[in-house]
Amino acid sequence: MKRKFSLKQVRFQQVAIFLCGVAFLIGTWKFLWFVFAFLTECLLVPWDDLGDRPPVGTLARTINDFFEGSPGDYIPSTVFTVANVSLFLLQFRYTTNKVLLPFVFAITNLLFFLITLLLLFANNLFSYSLTNILTSLGLLAPSPINDVGFHLTAPGILTVPILVILLFFVQTKLSILLPRGRGFIKKV
Repeated sequence: MKRKFSLKQVRFQQVAIFLCGVAFLIGTWKFLWFVFAFLTECLLVPWDDLGDRPPVGTLARTINDFFEGSPGDYIPSTVFTVANVSLFLLQFRYTTNKVLLPFVFAITNLLFFLITLLLLFANNLFSYSLTNILTSLGLLAPSPINDVGFHLTAPGILTVPILVILLFFVQTKLSILLPRGRGFIKKV
């Protein structure tokens, strides 16, 4: 026998599921904020805590010093989070299935993190392996032990914005492709 739920029970269930999704989504935003703060430190501050930095006034030193301290170290995190929240609110306004939307954004945020982590790891592994091979073949001069700089972080600096644009595109498309629902059931 199929159990029938009252309109009030169904609405309560939808609101509860939606609030769980929003809590999950807020957790991913906070997590990604810290991830972007870490990525800023890794990619845009290569001379962090090293004695031999580029000369003062050079572009490399200026970028390093700006993103090393506040407010520069929080700008990429904040811009990403505000853009993701804004996109969510925009899609929330136009989607018909409002209950599933927070879950779509939260899951795509986590997939973005995993893909970014994987690509940055693969990039570092490939670039260091290639450098070692070219050095052993004599095609590249041996680098100093503390070889740091934007020449090593440039692929990551280029990869992350491309992945962010791809994330926002996918989130927009998935929110459009959500199964049609009535959103929250309204009292008749």
